[in-house]
Amino acid sequence: MQTINNIRDLKDHFGCKQITGIQRAIFKSTECGCIFNETTTGVSVCGYAEGSDAECEPHRLDYPFNITEFYVRLEAADKEGVEMWYEWDSMDPDAEEDTTRAEDDRQRADDINETLRDIGGGL
Repeated sequence: MQTINNIRDLKDHFGCKQITGIQRAIFKSTECGCIFNETTTGVSVCGYAEGSDAECEPHRLDYPFNITEFYVRLEAADKEGVEMWYEWDSMDPDAEEDTTRAEDDRQRADDINETLRDIGGGL
């Protein structure tokens, strides 16, 4: 298990010369585009819910930490960001209650099938 004692160790792990390389790698490798920051005592990763006003709490790691712990925190942050995005995306401001993404998808599928049946190509 690799121990990360400082930002230089983490840059080496990611094969980057600058922190922006780590930020880019984490953003692109996570479903929600997690955010990476250096802190005064270590690093933090945070989920991101694009297009929402929601804010995810950062997951902080103080030096030294092992790389497995880093990836566990990164996975948790990504999961939180994705969940928050789905939660935010499923809210309909004109409805009295929130609708779920699955209900919206089912309705769209029903509408498409109805249209296809109307034109003679129903599923």
